[in-house]
Amino acid sequence: MAVLLVVIMILMLVVYIVATLCGLTFCKCCNGAYKPRRFSKKDLKINKLVCLVFCAVTAAGAFTVFAETPPLLENTKDLTGAMADTISELTKNVTKIADAMDAAASDPLLKIGDVSKTTTSMKDAMKSVDNTVQKAQDQIEEYVDMSGLYVTIAAGVMFGITFIVFALGFIGFWRLLIFFTIILSIMMVVGWIVWGLLSLLTVFVDDLCWAMNDYLRDRYNSDLSQLIPCMDPNVAVKTMNVAREQVATGIAAVNDQLEEYAGSNPYLKYLCYNYAKIPLNDLCKNPTIYHELSYSRFVCEAENKKKLTSKNTWASWDATVNDLIMFPDAFCPYPTNFYSVPLGNFSTGLRPLRCPFKGYNEPAMTTVNEFAMGQCYTMKQLPSDVFDAKAKTAKLAQYVLDVVPMIESLLQCELVSTAFSRMVGPCDGMATALTSLYAGFLLVAMGYFLLWASTLVIISRLQYYRSYCVDADKY
Repeated sequence: MAVLLVVIMILMLVVYIVATLCGLTFCKCCNGAYKPRRFSKKDLKINKLVCLVFCAVTAAGAFTVFAETPPLLENTKDLTGAMADTISELTKNVTKIADAMDAAASDPLLKIGDVSKTTTSMKDAMKSVDNTVQKAQDQIEEYVDMSGLYVTIAAGVMFGITFIVFALGFIGFWRLLIFFTIILSIMMVVGWIVWGLLSLLTVFVDDLCWAMNDYLRDRYNSDLSQLIPCMDPNVAVKTMNVAREQVATGIAAVNDQLEEYAGSNPYLKYLCYNYAKIPLNDLCKNPTIYHELSYSRFVCEAENKKKLTSKNTWASWDATVNDLIMFPDAFCPYPTNFYSVPLGNFSTGLRPLRCPFKGYNEPAMTTVNEFAMGQCYTMKQLPSDVFDAKAKTAKLAQYVLDVVPMIESLLQCELVSTAFSRMVGPCDGMATALTSLYAGFLLVAMGYFLLWASTLVIISRLQYYRSYCVDADKY
């Protein structure tokens, strides 16, 4: 529409110039290409009344733009703010995960490889992402506020130009009206272009809202599931295994010493094994009780799609079975009903196993106190210093166990679902506001077009009023 109007304006100008040149040279009848038909004063008044109606249409569109811009801008800030808040939460979760793994790695029984180097890289990377996103959010809010001011001014200008054109036509200042008609022509073309862009933007935002709702209903069959980049499966499984192996290693070490000191009395309550140890090939190819766990499904899907690479360099690689050792959720109490104390309840749940004597003569626990050790062994209890050390190990392992759900949420892209849940409301608000703006700019563009066409008629009638108005001298 905008291109068509520009072409029409250019053709009208060409016709005017050619007609004027012909009229000045050899054909006097060509002079004045846009002379009106003969008209009456009543016709001119009706023409002005029609311009008033078109002015009202444009004013309604300008008012709609003015009224719907603030909700659009607020919802835009809420939408981008939801994204920024989600990234901040992700950064906090990653920091908690890294801190828990660092704390656990300070215990020799829980340390697996160079955890500190990995966690430091994780925290630095997420901090950089969070800083970038928050800075971008601040800039977006600044630009949105600035846009609100510009749109308000634009709405005022749109109405002002319309009113001025009508007023000049009503008063009869046709020469000045020609100048403002040129401005009106430019704004009319711009109005159609903006309306076209709003059409695209409205459809895009509406589709985005629908797609996010569809993802929340069924993310696995959603169109967005193939477009949203979640964590690389190789990195995700490796990170998950490090956390689970830390917990499994700590619990196994503590239970070994519990059995060593307390004997194999089946009625003693040892620690639960939260995770089982099973080779990757057995986990994914053999029907087991672990096969339907979300962890197992994710791991096996990554394995089947050849996403797990350089497996022999992983900390959980077992050269004996020539395979990765995986750690699916165990069904506590595991492996027998006698191992029933949760990890975090070590110091209280196993309190009866704490011997009042210390088994070593110094904090480093290198020199054995044979008398105290013998007394504790006779009572089938752990020396107090050994018990306290194991309680500390269990406490550190519990830190890792507590962040496993956070890691699981990263693995399963729950971050995306959380972000979409927060963004759906503002997105729907944006779609509603954009639909109103779409209608408002359509009124403005159409009103400008109709006003422009009727103004050309007014200009020609005012310019040739004395010659073509049949009752010009009648009062």
